[in-house]
Amino acid sequence: MFTISHHTFGPFTEIKMENTGTGEYVTVIPECGGAVNQHFLSKGNKLVKVLKGFDNPHEWESKGIKDYYGVKLFPFPGRINNGTYQHEGNVYQLDTNDTKLQHALHGLVFNQTFALLNTQETEDFAQITLAHKSNGSAKNYPFAHQIQITYRLDKNGFECRSSIRNNDRRKMPVGDGWHPYFNVSTNADAMHLQVSSDEILEHDVALIPTGKTMTVNKYVQLSQIGDDPLFYCFKLNGGEAAHTTVLYDPETDVRINVRQQTGFRKYNYLQLYVPPDRSAIAIEPYTCPSDAFNSGIGLIELNPDEDFSLSFGISVQ
Repeated sequence: MFTISHHTFGPFTEIKMENTGTGEYVTVIPECGGAVNQHFLSKGNKLVKVLKGFDNPHEWESKGIKDYYGVKLFPFPGRINNGTYQHEGNVYQLDTNDTKLQHALHGLVFNQTFALLNTQETEDFAQITLAHKSNGSAKNYPFAHQIQITYRLDKNGFECRSSIRNNDRRKMPVGDGWHPYFNVSTNADAMHLQVSSDEILEHDVALIPTGKTMTVNKYVQLSQIGDDPLFYCFKLNGGEAAHTTVLYDPETDVRINVRQQTGFRKYNYLQLYVPPDRSAIAIEPYTCPSDAFNSGIGLIELNPDEDFSLSFGISVQ
């Protein structure tokens, strides 16, 4: 049996989808852009902590929000150089919330409240749908649009599907992504990683892509991360239907599979990041790399009344 429950989480609400038979669950915080917070899946009779989430609302406020744990990255993942971009001859200035490098970082919805549209509980799955609308009045992103996110927990794991629609009368530049931090038993160095691509985007000292690519083939086969700084944006094979990143913990013998749709208007890039304390690993599905509003690399331009959808999912073995 799958259930859905609502809990007070400090000043926020946390919605929990749970498989009562296995104890597996995932929680979502609508007031923080629909962030995915806590996530546990089972391997055999053992419950595995998949995401490095927070069960304490004070820690969520002080660190989770600050470091973008589990948040939705819309309308751009990564950075926009100096927070400035042009579209159809107009120049727009975004807030430079990456204060160290003076870039705009990780979109505009991570601190927005998403409305709960519906819930569904059955013997086989639990599912919730959240939505967010903009009327296009924001000066830094003046495009009316709508986002719907459907989160689903079932016997196969967790899936998150986003649908994005342009409600404006102009073309709308769009990028999308997610920022889940995956849990590690000791630190990131001991973990093993596999990515079925060896092509990464070169970036400059300000972490903006240069337009060139480089080869990193270490992770084509499952390999220990070690002391690798692991700040890479991989370009994936968009001709395939999906890409699966594998994160393996030899201490617990747990394999986490992170599946992202690839192809036309899908998650064709994979950003990897390890925080300075190396206590987690961010495996981030992106539709485009950083600064796509300026470079055009991977940028989606939606016509008026046009929409698209895409998903990523998590399972364990």
